[in-house]
Amino acid sequence: MILAILSTMSASLLLAITNHIDKFMISDNENSNIKALLVFSTLIAGIILFPLWLIVNKFTFNFDITIFSIIFCSAFCFTFSGYFYFKAIEITDASIVVALFQIVPIFSLILTYIFFNEVLTFTQLGGILIIIISTIVMMLKKVNGLFNFKPFIFMLIVTISSSLYYFLLEYAINLSNYNSALLMFQLSLFLIGLFLIFFKSYRNSFFDMLDRRKKLIGFNILNEAFTLIANMLNNFANLFIPLAIVNALNSFQVVFAFLIGCIGTIIFPKFFKEDINKMVVLKKIICIIFELIGVFLLVI
Repeated sequence: MILAILSTMSASLLLAITNHIDKFMISDNENSNIKALLVFSTLIAGIILFPLWLIVNKFTFNFDITIFSIIFCSAFCFTFSGYFYFKAIEITDASIVVALFQIVPIFSLILTYIFFNEVLTFTQLGGILIIIISTIVMMLKKVNGLFNFKPFIFMLIVTISSSLYYFLLEYAINLSNYNSALLMFQLSLFLIGLFLIFFKSYRNSFFDMLDRRKKLIGFNILNEAFTLIANMLNNFANLFIPLAIVNALNSFQVVFAFLIGCIGTIIFPKFFKEDINKMVVLKKIICIIFELIGVFLLVI
């Protein structure tokens, strides 16, 4: 059990690192890299991971058009959420974006309530309320005398899309099997990447990254590798401890993102951008503590 907990915590740390790499890549130059990164995360990820899953499955898998349609919708939600995630992390701290991700389990619970009639307990409702309030308080920041709600709106779109992505993919896995579903998911991402490359702005941004900002390619590959390892660690942990505990431990991603951001900004200000004003840091610490309490109320 200790090994499973360490695996989950390691996964949270790796994912927190990917959040800061995303922040660095987005703000690497004066022009936004969002479109280029979106093409990379779909087209290239599909090219790399689809053959990998084919090898794992010994070049055989079950293909069903109905299941593929569900998985394609899941991949579309994944890509859609990715776009607004990049938009959010472009304009606010990585730790705040990760904190806003804690709303995802709320929508997942709502979806299971609607489609599977799973009852929400008063404890879970209390946890939902705590997460929402602490997340909003953490996110609120005055810009030119006014509160900036853009990150919250962007991440609200992300959380709804991510919840649909997880829900549809899990539903497809239950109808088919894990390996076949993941194969179809990677194929779907590849097709979405091909679709995006037909748009001139996406195509130009992507080839500009390949031509002039080659270091971003290395960072992106590193990100994909960290994400893949994190998912493998979580899957390993699921074999030994309940999924609810894994999900609760994954919430420590916001703690790691906050610590990495603060330490990185002090030591390597060129690469990290985290608001380390004393009052802002104190507010984040208090909100993170309440968020963790809310998450644990959701799973107990």
